[in-house]
Amino acid sequence: MSESRLLEKPLILLTGPPSARGFGISTHIRMLQATALSDSYTLEQVELGGASWSSRALTRAKRILSQLVGFRRQVKDKRPSIVHINSAPDTKAFLRDAAALWLVPARGARTVFEFHGGFDRNTMLQGPGWVRAFAKRTLRRASLVVTLNQYHTDALLRLCPGLPNVRAIPNFLEADMMSSLTASPIEVADGALRLLFISRVAREKGVFDAIETVRILHGRGRNISLRVAGIGDDLEEARSLAARYGLDGVIEFTGFIAGDDKVNAYLSSDVLLFPTYWNEGFPYVLLEAMAAGLPVISTTYGVMPHLMEDGVNGYLAEPGDPASLAEKVEKLILDPSLRIEIGTSNRRTVRERYGVEDAAHAYGQIYDELLRVSTRA
Repeated sequence: MSESRLLEKPLILLTGPPSARGFGISTHIRMLQATALSDSYTLEQVELGGASWSSRALTRAKRILSQLVGFRRQVKDKRPSIVHINSAPDTKAFLRDAAALWLVPARGARTVFEFHGGFDRNTMLQGPGWVRAFAKRTLRRASLVVTLNQYHTDALLRLCPGLPNVRAIPNFLEADMMSSLTASPIEVADGALRLLFISRVAREKGVFDAIETVRILHGRGRNISLRVAGIGDDLEEARSLAARYGLDGVIEFTGFIAGDDKVNAYLSSDVLLFPTYWNEGFPYVLLEAMAAGLPVISTTYGVMPHLMEDGVNGYLAEPGDPASLAEKVEKLILDPSLRIEIGTSNRRTVRERYGVEDAAHAYGQIYDELLRVSTRA
């Protein structure tokens, strides 16, 4: 092997959807590339995913097939040291990403299969028998399986007993984002309570419950506003519902936002309203809102009670219960000092637990371990 080859940084291919789609996986990859990991490794993304599941089946199939062909070509041509596949536990996404894993030669790169979602319902390990069997065989093929928290590691091991090499690594905030979100003092603005929903605009993310919550509070005469930031398959229906309720002047739809626009959205809001009942892994919006000093109002579904404490980081309501969500929002309307107290606690928690240095160390550790194994093989 030539000296120049020995001096090259190991190449790590990370799969994920295009950043313009606004998925959490895209954010995850972008932030990994911005860490000190890039000093030791070449982190390169290969596009996989991002197609709307509501599009025509043939169109979707052609896109996925094209992506898999491109993925296989890059693995063959670039010969990465590690292939890091970022996936979700729902059956459609898993089957696509499992296909990618099987396309990595058994004697080729080491592989990381990371789940960006939970296992609470409708996942590949709760599907038909052949899907479960294929899932278990696939996960055993990966060099390492990563989840975003211990709650989901435990759930995965219950569904797939005896699975070796499972690791939990929480999401994190990159230094620039952390600095931007924590730079301003936490203050209570005069006027309307400014609610923020920032996520994929989809029913299971709770966007319709958020709109219904605003309708209830507006009907009670509460001075509130809601900004819905994001895109998704249910965006037009959400717009129509807000218009039907006569809330055009109360609810604003901004579309997808990123960079400074995203930071400004947090800093110009008072509360994150995130009434999800999706298989969340570790939502970046939760970390970002907490870093900005916002109380969070979410649901008791899935992992959320394991990521935030009711009454400490904000409030939790039962999923699909806008009346309960409205009551939680009213607590913060009636006691502005509580917003500052919770926001200050949230900001401190993110600084102490979810910084970029810890994440870079955790991923660097697993990459180093896999490369040492590869060297010995």
